[in-house]
Amino acid sequence: MNFITWILGLTKVEILPGDREVLKTLKSTVVVANHPSLLDVTILMALLPQADCIVNSALFEKPVIRHVVKRLFIPNSLDFSVMLSDCKQSLKDGNCLIIFPEGSRSVPGIAPVLKKGSSRIALDSGFPIQPVMLKADNMRGLRKGDSFYRINEKGRYVYEIILLEKIQPEDFIDFPLPVAARHMTKEIHSRLFV
Repeated sequence: MNFITWILGLTKVEILPGDREVLKTLKSTVVVANHPSLLDVTILMALLPQADCIVNSALFEKPVIRHVVKRLFIPNSLDFSVMLSDCKQSLKDGNCLIIFPEGSRSVPGIAPVLKKGSSRIALDSGFPIQPVMLKADNMRGLRKGDSFYRINEKGRYVYEIILLEKIQPEDFIDFPLPVAARHMTKEIHSRLFV
């Protein structure tokens, strides 16, 4: 869908050339981003050549798409230790792990509540977090709860990708794991949702 909307001129992605190069060469990093629209994951995966993403495990049961998600994504299984092990292996292999700490797409006008999973993965694996802000105006039709037939009134979806300063797990080693995860999650929130 992302490629089709780009070919038809319905989407435009703006990113500084230096930031594009950073993402192209990024390895073994937990990439956290806000989640304003349906296309966020495809945009980030297009910018990160070696990327995995955690998705709802229910997608692995859907007959048509389960074959695609099995090859590209890590399920958010009920057993966090299994998912954590899969994530650590992916990061050790040099992949970047895309996580939307909101869990699901943002609901306009409602302050997001972040989950601590991305912080727990970074703290346990020792790999850094790269916050990425996705600025998107008028995502009508791509937001949570929108009908597919609703389209952008301006005719084009414009995304601005902004890389923010990395968060290092070693900055939180003085705290017990639950407290460190809480502090790191607050740090992610303060960067992505200013």
